[in-house]
Amino acid sequence: MRHKIVIPLALIGIVIIFIISGIVGFEDIIREILKSDISYLFIFLLIQILMIFLWALKWRVMLIHYDVSFKNVLLTSSFGYLMNNLTPIGGAGGEPFRAYLLARVDKISTENSMASVILDLFSEVLLIIVLLFFAISFLLKFGIPWVIGIFLGIIGIILLVISVVVISLMINKNFSLRMIQRVIGISKRLPIIKNHAMDAEKRIDEILANFLDAMKKTMANIYILWTGIFIALIIRFISIFRMYLIFKMLGTDVPLMTIFIVQISTTAIVFLSFLPGALGIWEGISTWLFTFFNIAAPTAMAAILIERIFSYWIGSLIGLISTMYLGATYYLKKYFRE
Repeated sequence: MRHKIVIPLALIGIVIIFIISGIVGFEDIIREILKSDISYLFIFLLIQILMIFLWALKWRVMLIHYDVSFKNVLLTSSFGYLMNNLTPIGGAGGEPFRAYLLARVDKISTENSMASVILDLFSEVLLIIVLLFFAISFLLKFGIPWVIGIFLGIIGIILLVISVVVISLMINKNFSLRMIQRVIGISKRLPIIKNHAMDAEKRIDEILANFLDAMKKTMANIYILWTGIFIALIIRFISIFRMYLIFKMLGTDVPLMTIFIVQISTTAIVFLSFLPGALGIWEGISTWLFTFFNIAAPTAMAAILIERIFSYWIGSLIGLISTMYLGATYYLKKYFRE
């Protein structure tokens, strides 16, 4: 049963957070948090809502050729955000689920929905690769051990391979067929979309033709991809600015460049995380990297825990509310039950 995998992994992540907090010092972290000005918390909530809106807007841009409701895209995107935080598949675990759900609640085929999700993720990965290059350059200038730079470089190469795979999906029919067959094979083991995957297997030629048409139609318009990347860049800077405000609230002035380096490096690493929502891994890596910039570990950990309240816990809660509004809690129950 799914909960026998996900729940223990989530608990491992929470245990890691407690271990790191114990090493850093519980009392010191609590002392830093108590310094907070709670008037900032409403601003952080508004920022989280704005980011969720922009994530949905970015996906809607990828769906520009289809007559879909932005309301459904927003709610389904929030569902995908929740599934990203529940599935042990790095930063892309919720993508198949939101593609499937949008096809169920709006007038769009699953293959068109999946193509839009892949291109949406592609725009995100491309941006991370570019920003990671700059982050590595700045990291090395700050005297960070070269081993870390090499490790981040390897992560960047993996993300680049993912980008090449996406491009190959568009230009190589045989490769696309193999990938779709592989996706269907994996989907047949996922409780939420198992029956749909078995049906898709029977009409794979039709799915392949529709999928390739959707990919080419979107990729042919370069403005769609660039607009998606631009929105992703705005989201990234908003996230960095929120972290800057959190440190400010704690009475510590941290340069935006430092936050940029830490956030981009951490994002790239946890993209391949095996823990739901990168619980524990995000907190540990971020705290460790901030200490390289002479930021006290308790302050860094306190800031990260506050940020995660909004990006992980409240973001997941919004996703759950959206799921309930769509009447899709059935899928959540089925995911955990099987």
